[in-house]
Parts: sequence; structure tokens; C-alpha cells
Amino acid sequence: MGVSDGATIDRRAWLTGAGALLAAGPSCAAEGAHPAAPNLTLAFALPDAVTNGVAVTPEGRIFAALARIDGSVGPRVVEIRNGRPVPFPDEAWNAFADGADPARTLVWVNSLRIGPDGDLWLVDTGSPGFGQPMRPGGCKLVQVDIAGARVRRTIPLDGVVTRKSFIDDVRFNGSLVYLTDAGAPALVVLNPATSWGYRVLEGHTSVTASRPISAEGRIVRGPDGAPVYVHADQLEVSPDGDFLYYQ
Repeated sequence: MGVSDGATIDRRAWLTGAGALLAAGPSCAAEGAHPAAPNLTLAFALPDAVTNGVAVTPEGRIFAALARIDGSVGPRVVEIRNGRPVPFPDEAWNAFADGADPARTLVWVNSLRIGPDGDLWLVDTGSPGFGQPMRPGGCKLVQVDIAGARVRRTIPLDGVVTRKSFIDDVRFNGSLVYLTDAGAPALVVLNPATSWGYRVLEGHTSVTASRPISAEGRIVRGPDGAPVYVHADQLEVSPDGDFLYYQ
């Protein structure tokens, strides 16, 4: 399998696509062949929560990860039913609080994805809030049976994380799972069948952010006042499974 820097590819793809659109636009307009813009439909709205990820089954069931960045309480993962969020897989798994078992509750689910097996896979960072340390046993990959609304199993990630880790996103490729570490820059390769994994590209420039994140014209800082860096974040596997792209 080859590995490529997703940032470069994404940027080139965007520039190429934009150039092609601009070049074709006047011609289409002149010929009157410009298609009508499709109508957009509001799927759901969560005005009181930050949604960090959405997964949709082939049948149209919608699941969302609610990022509790500020450490607030409430469900971490919900299913949108009739436009309303319902804790998923149940309220017990979404009842994390001080004193709760971080291995048996969802601490902070940063991303979720429908796996090739049809199950919903959750990436739990194990941190209860922005800039807070991971709770022991809280950083994990959770496999949820969608039809039965039950957790099939949890895969602890204690063996592939460091004190500064922030496991961010997940993709599947055959028998392997790839994850990004946005806190301690690296990629993680995991075999879910054996729960064995390892870190690659540890500290490599391709997975390390060169500048801190900013919002509203200001650099974002953590509780200690230090600038916040988001390292390896997004990733994707090519359709043929030969390449892994990351950013």
C-alpha cells in the first residue's frame, strides 16, 4: 500500500476542479446548458450542540457525534429520529460523568463511521473535555450493532496512544483499520480481529501541523495558554485499497 500526503492532493484537486469549472462556465452559459441548482433539504438541526461527524446507513438512518468540546454533559452519540436526537446505542453508554467507568461509557466521540460490516464504529478520544487528559481505559474504538442498538465490543487503544494523544478519525481497508492521532502526530494501524496495533510516521513532518489553529482571527489556545495544534486529522483510503491519504 502506498502512502501520500492528503494535504497536497486535496489542494491540487481543488485547484484543478476550480479551474475546470471556471473554464467551462462561460461556454455552458452561452449555450444555455447550465443545469439548475439542486434543491437542498434540511436533514436535521441541533442548535444546542456541536456536531463533529455524521454517518448515514444505506437505509437512511442518521447518526451524529456531538463533540463536548467544553466538557458539557449530554449524549455523545445520537440517532436522529423524526428530527430529534436520541441517545445511541442507549442512555447508559451516553451517561459519562465523573465517577463513571470510562471503559463502559462514551467519553468524547470525535468521529463515527459505518464500517464495511454495516456496524457503526465510534472513535472515543477518552478525554472528557478540550485540553483535559485521557481517562484510563477511555480511549477506545467502539463497534455498535445498529439493528440491535447494542455495543458488540470495545477495542482499547491504550497500547497505541501517548499522554498527548488525541485519536481523531478512522478508515477501513480489508482486515486493517487506520486512525489518525491529532495530538501526538502519528498514524495508527490496527487489526480489529486481534486488537493489536502500532504507530507509524511518529512525529514525521507529513503528520505534524506547522502552525496552530485559529478562529475569528485569533490563535486558539488551550487551558495552559499554549497555542493549539491539530496534527494528523482527516484520512481516506483509495477505492482500490492501494493508497492511504491523510491530512
